Amino acid sequence: MAILVFVSTLTTKQHVIVDVVAGMLLAEFGYMISGIITGEENEQSNVGIPEAR
Repeated sequence: MAILVFVSTLTTKQHVIVDVVAGMLLAEFGYMISGIITGEENEQSNVGIPEAR
C-alpha cells in the first residue's frame, strides 16, 4: 500500500524522490522512537508468537 502512495505522488509530480526517501526515514525513526518511549520491542521476528509464561 505504501508503495502505491509513493508511486502516485511521484507520477502526479507532487513530490520528488528525495521526499519519498526522507518520508521513509522519518517513518522508521518515528517507529523506533515510539518503541523506546513505550518500552516495547519493535522487532517483527516474534510477531504472532505468544510469550512464554
